[in-house]
Amino acid sequence: MKRILACVLAILMLVGMAACGDKPATTPATTPATTPATTPATTKPAEVKLPTFGGETLMLADAASWFTGATLEGSNTLAAVYNVMAAISEELDIDIQTFPVATDVYSNAQPVLMSGDPFADVIHDYVWTMGDFWVADLLIPMNDIPYINLEDDYWLDGAKEVTTLNGKTYGLMGEFYPAIEGAYYLFYNKNMAEDLGLPDLHQLVKDGKWTLDEFEKCLKAATKDNGDNVWNMEDTYGFCGPDGTIEQGFFVAAGGTFFEIDENGKNRISVGDADNLALIDRLVTLLRDGGYRYDYSSGGDWGWGIQSGFPSGNFLFAAYPALGVKWYWQEMTSDFGLIPMPKANEDQTEYYTYADHNALMLYVPINANKEMAGAFMQSLAVHSREELAPVFWEDYEMTYLRDTESFENFQMLSTQVRFHQVTSMLGVAKGGLYSGTLIAFTGTMGTAGSSFAANYEAGIETTRITMEEVLGYSN
Repeated sequence: MKRILACVLAILMLVGMAACGDKPATTPATTPATTPATTPATTKPAEVKLPTFGGETLMLADAASWFTGATLEGSNTLAAVYNVMAAISEELDIDIQTFPVATDVYSNAQPVLMSGDPFADVIHDYVWTMGDFWVADLLIPMNDIPYINLEDDYWLDGAKEVTTLNGKTYGLMGEFYPAIEGAYYLFYNKNMAEDLGLPDLHQLVKDGKWTLDEFEKCLKAATKDNGDNVWNMEDTYGFCGPDGTIEQGFFVAAGGTFFEIDENGKNRISVGDADNLALIDRLVTLLRDGGYRYDYSSGGDWGWGIQSGFPSGNFLFAAYPALGVKWYWQEMTSDFGLIPMPKANEDQTEYYTYADHNALMLYVPINANKEMAGAFMQSLAVHSREELAPVFWEDYEMTYLRDTESFENFQMLSTQVRFHQVTSMLGVAKGGLYSGTLIAFTGTMGTAGSSFAANYEAGIETTRITMEEVLGYSN
C-alpha cells in the first residue's frame, strides 16, 4: 500500500502545473433563475458493492494532465484529487498507473489496440477525439461496463446526450473534472456598468429578463470612441472573447441547436432550420456587424483582450470560461461579476452555458479490463461528489468569485451545460459534420458580408453523407 500511495502522490504532484497553469488546447456547449440553489440539486444514487482486485494495475491514460501533471502548487482542488485517488487505490486494492498522452490520443492508441494489445483500462481525454475511436470501433459502450448505472446522476446528462447514438453511450463525465469550469460565461466590469448607468445585471438575470435585447443595449452604451475617430485600444468596447468558439456559445445560450433527436430517436442536424438561421442572423448583427467588439482582424489579439483589455477597462464584457478568474483576473482592480450569456428573449425559460470540444470525458477502449475500469469509474464518481466537488465549489465561492450573485449564477449554470454532438462524434474522424456546421458558423462570424446560409450550403452535402454513416453505425 505504501508503494501505491507513493505512486499516486508522485502522479498527482505533477497535476497542478498542468491543470492550473496550462491553457486549453484552444482558448477558447427553461426556468428563469429567480432563486438559484446554494448547491447543485442532486439525489444520492443507490450504493454499488464494488470488488477488490488484489493489487492489480489499472492503467489510466490522461490527455488532459488532470491526474498527471507537475505540482500541486497549493491548489485545494488538486489536493482533493490526490486524496480521492489514494482512497480509490485503497478501496479497490489497485495500483493506479497514470501516464500522460498527447492530445491526439487516437494516433497513439490505434496501432496498439488494433494489434490486440491493451493500451489503457480508462482514457481521460478531450471530447473532440472521441469520434476517431468511435468510428474505428475501438470503444466499449458504457452500457456494457460493470458497476456503472447510466441513470445515476453522478453522470452529467448533457455529456451523455452527446456521446449516445443508437442507444449506446460511449463517454461519461462526472464531478471529478467539472465541465462547468471550462464552459462559457459573461464576466462584466461592475465599475464600468455603474459609470454607464446600466441596470443591475444580476437582477435582470434573477428576473429572467437578461436577453439579447438587453445585451445589445449594454453593448451600445459601452462602445465609445475617445474623440480621435480612430478605433483602437484607446477606446472602449462592448465585449471581447475568443474568435470562433464564443459565437457558438452565444448561439447555444440563446436556444440554438446544432442537432436534434427526431421522433424515431435518430439524430438530425438542425442548425440549418429556419429558427436557427434567424437566430444566427440576429447574432451576426450583434457580434459581427454591430461594431460593438474590437476588430481583431485589424491586428488585435483576442488573447490580449481577455488577459489585459478586460481588467484594464477596455471592455464591458469578457466572454470566457470560468478559468479566466484563476488565470488572469485575480488582481483585477475593478470589480467584476459573472452572469450567463443572454437568452434569445423572455419566452426562453432557461439560461444555458456551452462547453466546447475541450470538455473532458472518460472512455473505455477495447482490450481494457472492463471489471476494473467500471469499478474505478464508479468509485471515482462517488468519491468525487463527496470529497472533490465540495472543495471545488468552496474554492470558487471563497477565493475566485467576488459576490454571492456570481456564485449563484455559476452554480445555477452547472446543471444547464450544453455540448456540441457534432464535434464529439465525427468532428475529427470524418470532417464532414465539422465542415458543414462549425466551419460554416465561425466562417460567417469571421468574414464581413458573408452569409451563414451560403457557408452552410457549401458543406451540407458532405454533412448529410456523414450523418448517414453515423446513423448506420452499430456496435
